[in-house]
Amino acid sequence: MNKKFLALAIPNIAANLAAPILGIVDTSLMGHAEGLYMIGAVAIGSMIFNCIYWSFGFLRMGTTGITAQAYGATDNQECAATLGRSLVTALFIAFFIFILKEPIKQLAFQLTDGSSQDVLKNAAYYFDTRIWAAPATLCLYALTGWFLGMQNSVIPLFLAVFSNICNIILSLLFVKNMNMGTEGVALGTVCAQYISLITALIIIYIKYKNIFSGFKLKVLTHIEPLKAFFTVNKDIFIRTLLLVGTVSFFTAKSADFGEDILAANSILVQLGAVMAFAVDGYAYAAESFTGKFIGAKDTLSLKLLTKISFKWGLLTGLVFALIYWIGSSYIFAIFTDKELITSEANTYLIWALVACLINPISFIWDGIFIGATMSKAMRDSMIFCTLLVYIPAFLLLREYGNHGHWLAMTIFMIARGICMTAMAKPIYNKAS
Repeated sequence: MNKKFLALAIPNIAANLAAPILGIVDTSLMGHAEGLYMIGAVAIGSMIFNCIYWSFGFLRMGTTGITAQAYGATDNQECAATLGRSLVTALFIAFFIFILKEPIKQLAFQLTDGSSQDVLKNAAYYFDTRIWAAPATLCLYALTGWFLGMQNSVIPLFLAVFSNICNIILSLLFVKNMNMGTEGVALGTVCAQYISLITALIIIYIKYKNIFSGFKLKVLTHIEPLKAFFTVNKDIFIRTLLLVGTVSFFTAKSADFGEDILAANSILVQLGAVMAFAVDGYAYAAESFTGKFIGAKDTLSLKLLTKISFKWGLLTGLVFALIYWIGSSYIFAIFTDKELITSEANTYLIWALVACLINPISFIWDGIFIGATMSKAMRDSMIFCTLLVYIPAFLLLREYGNHGHWLAMTIFMIARGICMTAMAKPIYNKAS
């Protein structure tokens, strides 16, 4: 089991780490530009799109769990239908994002009213360009989830690496050669997303032609699987919206402490994202295997999977904490050459180290819950942790400045781990 788990997890880790690497490159490009506002603008712009796209993370998460269970039950028709439902849903969501783009931008900027006009102006340039990637980005979420549900983590790895290589090259071209600033960073992302989407569809046509042989579109409208699809995804949407809202609120409120703190916090959040994406590689493997074992009614393997997942997730978090602690000065130099920002980042580094040690618990549970399609439990735990833990903690601790800001987020993540641990028992009943 350990070897099979790592065989699926390691490509996921490599694929996931490609995402924060892109964020690091974007932040670095702006962090070495003139003016503190450039790095803040990218931080705000990225926060808006993280909030938008991560809110629809069910396109990946829900697709993985449902596909994995269909795969475990050797139901090719349902595997194909799940991808179809996910892609259609992704395109509908993208259509509504286009319709609501101006209200979304205005609402996001109101939440960041502590930012300077230079930050907001350049964040607007970033937003107006990157919004055009919405259809490709959301469809790629669905495709990635489907590949993982089909127990294939190599294709998502290839797509992630390929996409980010394209993105980095194009961003460097637009920013360095064409002096496009934040617009260039965003345009690089737009182009890379569409290139990756076309590539993914070509791969499906070549590799999975047999899965779709005999597939009929009317299957997409079958009531029971359609109801199950939207029930699971509705709960994951609410859960993810609250999680993304909390993280985005944290970034937005960082602007209240000034441009230097906003920039420092955005760097520390990037470090947390690198660790999170690495641990999520194990969580994605846990999703795939959990769905497969539940579909095959294999309780013993599911319990063993849980132990292995937590072992590797917590160990990885510890390794990242040590790397950040020992190499912080070198790491911060990658992001920016501004001494004021690196000084602030060093002041609050302890919170990024603590996050590496405690956050993997909830990340691993996320994967297991998703694979089990236990979306209601995920939703309920997130409602509790956001409304009854994070918000009160933020209100009580905000008088302590940025340290209080970070402590509220830390308490929130601890509460998530405790709640999900307490709610995990029904998962194993589903496999019996």
